[in-house]
Amino acid sequence: DGKSNPIAAPITVWIEDDRVYGKANMGWQYEGPPNSVHGGFVAALFDQFLGIGQKITGQPGFTGTLTIKYLSPTPLDTDLRLEGYVDRIEGRKNFLVGEMWAGDVLTATCEGIFISLTPEIYKRVMESRNK
Repeated sequence: DGKSNPIAAPITVWIEDDRVYGKANMGWQYEGPPNSVHGGFVAALFDQFLGIGQKITGQPGFTGTLTIKYLSPTPLDTDLRLEGYVDRIEGRKNFLVGEMWAGDVLTATCEGIFISLTPEIYKRVMESRNK
């Protein structure tokens, strides 16, 4: 949940059965429009949230695309609830869907495509990490 990264958004994520859930509360440092979370941080929350949700697929990977629909301003200093699921898997592509709620207001939705790693790519990534 990003606790080792001091600039990561404060989100807690867990998996129950075949769904992923999250909670966050974004302070003033994440402000974009007045009293609202910046859209880039909304996207970052979804990226982290759905990225963890990929564990359900058994083949997690890197973000390919995120498509965010901003439906209503996401308020600052408000408990946010995230819910998501795996829509489908096509080969190495994991398709996940998520929603962000502030109380009973749906503020944003996201469709993410994540590409799982081949063993060769995984090895390369891990080797470059140790340099």
